[in-house]
Amino acid sequence: MNMEPQPNRSDSTRDHKKINPTVASMTLSIVAAVAAVVFWSIFELHAASYFFIVFIFLLFVVEGMRLLVNRTLPDRAALDDASGSFVIGIIGAFFLGSVLLPIAYFIADWLSKVTPLHYGKWASTTFGTLGPIFIFVTILVLWDFCYYWSHRIGHTVELFWGSHSVHHSSEKYNPSVAVRISLLDHLGLTFLVLIPLLGINPLYVFAAYGFVLYYQLPLHITWLKRMPRPYEYIFNTPEHHRAHHARQKVYIDHNFGGLLIIWDRIFGTYVDVEDVDPLYGLTQPVGTYRPLPIIFHELAALGRKVKNADSVALGFKYAFHRPYWEPAVSSTGAGTAGESNG
Repeated sequence: MNMEPQPNRSDSTRDHKKINPTVASMTLSIVAAVAAVVFWSIFELHAASYFFIVFIFLLFVVEGMRLLVNRTLPDRAALDDASGSFVIGIIGAFFLGSVLLPIAYFIADWLSKVTPLHYGKWASTTFGTLGPIFIFVTILVLWDFCYYWSHRIGHTVELFWGSHSVHHSSEKYNPSVAVRISLLDHLGLTFLVLIPLLGINPLYVFAAYGFVLYYQLPLHITWLKRMPRPYEYIFNTPEHHRAHHARQKVYIDHNFGGLLIIWDRIFGTYVDVEDVDPLYGLTQPVGTYRPLPIIFHELAALGRKVKNADSVALGFKYAFHRPYWEPAVSSTGAGTAGESNG
């Protein structure tokens, strides 16, 4: 499809045209998803993956029961969108499990052995039998803090938004969005592998990684609104995450926390769901349900901008400025790189 100029990311007034789904594309996506599941099951399925799949399955059982009770059925567009999400998620999970996580664990294990720090040994000596619990809780909070910043960078730097935008590209907010994660959207692993420098067994670190990941799966539901205020003040909830996925200006670039929403309150990025009912998706829709165009559309647009840039410096700015940044245009029509439109 023809790519139009990228709009300001805060522009929520852009018309979102209805995508015309077809039975053929929906069927193809479902067949591809089933084939990928079979392939992954044969070659790469581990215990953690079983738990992940069971968790996702239970989410959809609950969602299905809710639809039956309400006597509503998802429309064809929602099914087409969900099947695309599953294919994207399976591609990403296969790449994560077979390539990224083994590399990350190797680096983390090596760093834990060469570091001069011994936090794990100190905690075990100091707290005795409670040492493992103390270590895990400490690492969980530390990893969630790192996740907040990696997630925030993923929204505010175009190079990383290019892959993270995949997760936000669906306009049908439901549990299938939880697995709509690009195979390239794993900036957080860069932070994760450094935590063992404290002198921590990497198993603690990757357990914390999994805990935060699994916690976020049920955040992608719409039927659970408010929770007790003390809980909402500290922890991320479905209501907080609905605001995070909304495309209106009042919601964009807020609520980055994974497990804890307290980071957003501390660093000024918290927003509550206002009177404006959230609308989901990107300010410029992808315009397709096909998995590969969804995965690469934003990175392809960035690549074209960098390729056509007048200088290496301008290309660098396109990649590392805020999403959809453009150089300001002077009165003479010459471009200057002094402003961001995002």
